[in-house]
Amino acid sequence: MSNMLSILPTKFENVRSGATTYGVRVYDSYESAYDNTWDSIPDDDVELHWLVMENSDMAKIVNDYFEVKEIDDPDPTIMIGDQIYLRSQLGEKGDEHE
Repeated sequence: MSNMLSILPTKFENVRSGATTYGVRVYDSYESAYDNTWDSIPDDDVELHWLVMENSDMAKIVNDYFEVKEIDDPDPTIMIGDQIYLRSQLGEKGDEHE
């Protein structure tokens, strides 16, 4: 059974008030979390990934996913938006991304 982690930049809209917020949803077949408190969403997917990792609940989902996937694949993939990334493409915290 294939299980892909997805990080989805999201515009949240309150259907009653029309208020709009921005953030991200993180999910796989087993867990999910979201954060709708952002002022904007970065265009760069790697930057988006590192913003996700600043949220402890979402970082736990990402780290748990990689831990399980790395048993069979030394460089597992995740989906950010509509692109698939190898873990190695995400760099390390503090790396410069262009």
